[in-house]
Amino acid sequence: MTYNEAAGFRSVARITLVLVRRGCFKKKMPLYLGSSKPNQLLNVLSVVSVAIQAVFPAYAGVIPIQIFLFTILSYTILYIARKVNLFSKFFGIIRKICGFWQSCKKEMSYVTECPEGRKEAAKKMEYITGLHALNIECGLDTCGDWHQSAIQWDSPWTKESRGSIYGEYGIESGRRVPAKHGTHNVADHIRAVLDLLEQGDLALAQGLRDGFICNGKYTVEIFQKVSLLEGLPHWGAIDEFMQREYRLQWLEYKEGKNNERMAKTA
Repeated sequence: MTYNEAAGFRSVARITLVLVRRGCFKKKMPLYLGSSKPNQLLNVLSVVSVAIQAVFPAYAGVIPIQIFLFTILSYTILYIARKVNLFSKFFGIIRKICGFWQSCKKEMSYVTECPEGRKEAAKKMEYITGLHALNIECGLDTCGDWHQSAIQWDSPWTKESRGSIYGEYGIESGRRVPAKHGTHNVADHIRAVLDLLEQGDLALAQGLRDGFICNGKYTVEIFQKVSLLEGLPHWGAIDEFMQREYRLQWLEYKEGKNNERMAKTA
């Protein structure tokens, strides 16, 4: 093929590219090579023109036939590219689903077979707490609250145990909740009050000793758990709240704790 003939074929390829673009636009087909890589398509058509001249030597110089053959070839290239892209997306989705399933199986086996896994799963537990939990019976020998009928149960206060200083402490599973189907994870009455203090809702926690707990055998345990909140910005308000609730008991506990610290540092 001479230089002029090659230039002629390339001109025909350019005309074909315009036709293909218009056809793709009308049919709302993705252009792929036709739009994002036009020079690559032109190079392909130019190379194929040599093959056309070899296979159809009698029609190699007829421009309409060249345009027809180039158009068919271009649509074929675009169709294959489109199908390949669709298949790649399909198999990509399948791979993601399989990967997700494998990760789920691995995590479930870790949780069910390993004690550390069960503990880690508990740390990630979502549970009902606060005033709602105080109005649900728990496994402790405490009185809780008695305003269950006056509370809305459509969206009770829930927390994630992960991120709390108390972790999974005081969370009971398999509890029935008013206006909710099935069983749920619910904080016992001590944990519910501790969450209120940690959150800063001291007004809702008012009545801790005589209204919610009503049992002196849990006093030391409550003091120990409340002391873990000492690093919070609103610890001063929590300290004053505990003084109002437990009076001298709280002051004596703090004094004893301070004495222990002094003995350790001595």
